[in-house]
Parts: sequence; C-alpha cells; structure tokens
Amino acid sequence: MVEASGGTAHGGASFVHLHTHTEYSMLDGAARIGDLVAAAVADGQPALAITDHGNMYGVLDFYKECRERGITPIIGTEAYMAAQSRHERPVRRGRIDDRSEERRVGKECRSRWSPYH
Repeated sequence: MVEASGGTAHGGASFVHLHTHTEYSMLDGAARIGDLVAAAVADGQPALAITDHGNMYGVLDFYKECRERGITPIIGTEAYMAAQSRHERPVRRGRIDDRSEERRVGKECRSRWSPYH
C-alpha cells in the first residue's frame, strides 16, 4: 500500500513502528496485539513490527492479525548477548566507562566463539 512517491494510499508520508513491545514482552510491554494492529491500521501505517524482549511467543498471533487487517508484519525480537554468562550486567556510565568494557567483551566474544579466530 506504499506508493512510489513515499506516501501511503491514504495520503501523507509513510510511517512504520520498527521497535514495538507487546503483552508478550515481559515487564516492558502492555499493548495487546489486536489493539496495536488496529491502531496501526487506523493511522494508515503500511506495516508494523513486533520486537518483544527475549521471546517470540506473540509472533503467530501478530502475523495473523496483521495479515487479516491488510498490513505487512515485520517479525523480530530484542535479544542480548553476554560473553561469558547470562548473569553478566553491563557497566553503566557514572560508575565505570562503558565503552572500554564493551570493546573488551566484544574481543572476548570474537576470540571465544568466532570460527575465524
């Protein structure tokens, strides 16, 4: 439903939410899939993404709801990576500089898990 000019068939510029948490995003999302898709359709959005935290439990319901209402579903998830343990927590600014920690963890990850090391 997106026109070549970059607008939608409803007129105006096209907009798509690419970072959306639903009721399946534990402790972060409260939006029910049906309500979310209905709001996107009412706004004239040609597509909508689902990016719940660490799971894809809502993907099938989301996909079906989007297809029924005529918008393009974009499937994703928000995932986190830890070099050694899932119990690791990132260092926050104000305590210790994040950037040097991120570089160190990135090197550890590449050296441990990369098939090219």
